[in-house]
Amino acid sequence: MSSARGLSASVAMSILDRLQQNPKVLIKNPAEVQRKIRQIILDGYNKLLVISDFDYTLSRYRDDKNEKCLTTHAIFDVCTAQKSPALAKKLQDLAKKYRDDKNEKCLTTHAIFDVCTAQKSPALAKKLQDLAKKYLPIEFDPHMSMEEKTPYMDDWWRISHKYIVEEKFTLEDIEGFVAKAKILLRDAAVEFVRSVEAHNVPLILFSAGIGNIIEIILKRNLGHVPATLHLISNMMGFDENNVCASFSEPLIHTFCKNSSVITGERPFFHHVRNRSNVILLGDSLGDVAMDVGIESEGTALKIGYLNFNFEQLMEKYLEVYDIVLVDNQSMEVPLEIFRFCGFVHSQSETHLNDYFNADVITEKTQTTDDELVSSPAANVIA
Repeated sequence: MSSARGLSASVAMSILDRLQQNPKVLIKNPAEVQRKIRQIILDGYNKLLVISDFDYTLSRYRDDKNEKCLTTHAIFDVCTAQKSPALAKKLQDLAKKYRDDKNEKCLTTHAIFDVCTAQKSPALAKKLQDLAKKYLPIEFDPHMSMEEKTPYMDDWWRISHKYIVEEKFTLEDIEGFVAKAKILLRDAAVEFVRSVEAHNVPLILFSAGIGNIIEIILKRNLGHVPATLHLISNMMGFDENNVCASFSEPLIHTFCKNSSVITGERPFFHHVRNRSNVILLGDSLGDVAMDVGIESEGTALKIGYLNFNFEQLMEKYLEVYDIVLVDNQSMEVPLEIFRFCGFVHSQSETHLNDYFNADVITEKTQTTDDELVSSPAANVIA
């Protein structure tokens, strides 16, 4: 055990050194980050839980051409325009009021509907885009508290869902919107999800987006929805004709993404109560609370993606996230940390020193993942 403690401390130090050499990584308290990584590595996969947002966390904020990518809600803003011009217009109008030029291209998780419905329903696309223009600046306003923002987020999500239901889209329509949408997973996101699944670690995907769309995207990129994944999101309900007739309750928006307010999820969180360590991934200030309500939480390492408004939001993100990834379109940092979590317990005491070098650990743990999950990784436009 002493060898394991010493090795976990050495590897945590090595990981921290590598992180601090990365210009896109900011850490306010290096000693605390090192302590958390050391504890998570020492406890191993059996004590670990991964909680992640989807839009602009697992998915990219921009592509290699520096063009903005979509979110799951934005599909409706754009792709409905031809089918329902009125809905597109309403959704765009709803977002316009509080949105400034700097946030002009920043869409919400409903953005698939904002963007990809433009041909099918231009009015819907316009309405959803206007909603985003109105409410997105509020969501990321550094001068407003979460409590002050919450009523606006309630309005934004409820009105958007109402507009979408009114259009009576079929499941086939939704799948068509997703096929057209430019939603890209971050570099190494597929490898990250496959690695989490391979080591039988629960992955809670806590999304204020639209869960049905997330499932479609995961199937397109991984070939299936991982067995270890637990999706908590806004789910579309379909009638006997496969027409969207409702959205699930309670409503999940940016500032109510935790098990303490989603009472229906408490049995699941009770089931994983023995997993006391958490790696949390998010891109908004509201995402940092996704672990609230977890029973017997021990060590929580919180990694935040800062995608825009860097100067205005930097200090806020550094206050609440242990590690801040600035304008970073990759999952390599969380993937590297995750892959180190199990090697201490998987190797015999006599071979622990062979894994001191972080590059060796990466190579060997990647080989293990490849053996556990044989299908090739892919990253396709959803």
